[in-house]
Amino acid sequence: MLSMIDVPSTRAQFAAFPEEIALRLLTATEADILEWTNRLLDAWKNGEEEEIRRTRHSLKGLCGNFGATKLTAMSEGALDTPEAQEAFVEMRRRTLYAIRVVALGAPDHSASPLP
Repeated sequence: MLSMIDVPSTRAQFAAFPEEIALRLLTATEADILEWTNRLLDAWKNGEEEEIRRTRHSLKGLCGNFGATKLTAMSEGALDTPEAQEAFVEMRRRTLYAIRVVALGAPDHSASPLP
């Protein structure tokens, strides 16, 4: 599951701050990823080409901070079918899980079901 991100880089980013600030950074990161992925999905559903371009650009930068190349790659592809959108949402969920595990220094329980 942690293969969704660049673990050493992500760990270093969160470890650079006191715990309270790292938790705020984690909360902001999760909110940003949710916001921008939802905006991308909405833009696809509404056929808004300029918004698709803008959100892809923002997601590329945001995901790049954590080496989330798989989520970036999916955001660059076509999300015009329900199956593609579901796969994208699942990749987002896995990416957020990986970031949270690394940020909190928790063990990876990827063999167990995710919430």
